[in-house]
Amino acid sequence: MTDETGSELREPEYLGYLMLEYLYEVDNRPVSRSKFWKLCCIADRRLSEQKGLDIGFPRYWYKYGELAAVHDMSRDFLNAPSARFWSGQELHPDRKIPDREFDVSESDREAIQEAVRATVDRFGKSSVDEIKAHQYRRHAPNDFIEAYSRMRAQFESVNLNKQELLVEHTEGGTVAYFEHLLDEMLETFPRRRYEPVYDLYLRWDDTMRLMLEADTDFQELHDFLDFFIERLSEIVLRFEHNENISATRLADWEEKKPESEEELTSHIDETRRKYLLETEQAGELEAVEEAYDDVVCREL
Repeated sequence: MTDETGSELREPEYLGYLMLEYLYEVDNRPVSRSKFWKLCCIADRRLSEQKGLDIGFPRYWYKYGELAAVHDMSRDFLNAPSARFWSGQELHPDRKIPDREFDVSESDREAIQEAVRATVDRFGKSSVDEIKAHQYRRHAPNDFIEAYSRMRAQFESVNLNKQELLVEHTEGGTVAYFEHLLDEMLETFPRRRYEPVYDLYLRWDDTMRLMLEADTDFQELHDFLDFFIERLSEIVLRFEHNENISATRLADWEEKKPESEEELTSHIDETRRKYLLETEQAGELEAVEEAYDDVVCREL
């Protein structure tokens, strides 16, 4: 069925409509765009995994977990003004659309209602970071994605003033711990499935290790990881791990892929040159200092 604007209102839109309604019941206030769409993905997974029901909800894996392909859906079931208390949008249910306007069978309505209610009961009061952590822990498509999510979480647990972990220390120290996380990523990288970025990944990995050896500021390391994961998402992840994405959307992503590959290559090469140069200069300085020490010793 279509609403008065002519937009299709089917199962995916009904799931979103109920999600906003139930969230309002729990919290009685607008919800952030990020939290709302992540909860919709979790509810849709519940339908798929527990009911074997595919309602056509479009979702894909990206940098911060699973996202909804919102441009492949009608959004006429919600209001999305600028947020008053955070950056971005705040979402409200559009109460002008009667429930009967959604073209959904009775059996699917009941299944969607149950999935949305269970999701809101569990995550309605959770923060976006808590929901992200759940997605990585329960829904990450492979061990590599779990490994890089652990590294991201640790960088976010660093005391930037002291340059040390706040919550987890190992016998070898903070740098050794991050090297261990890099080893986990290297061991679990799905080489065949992510073949288009394998060589770039190896260069990124080696550059991260150079940066750690150079005692690089953890914020810079975090940013270098984040940049890599974002471009990895644009080149590989959203193509390999998605459900119900339209052909138009896939074609749009495909068109943007070369630009992402070029940006990733350039950024890795520039960063790598910088740290190789610093390593070379440090080696030359060390050689000069050793020669100076030899001269002083002979004179003494």
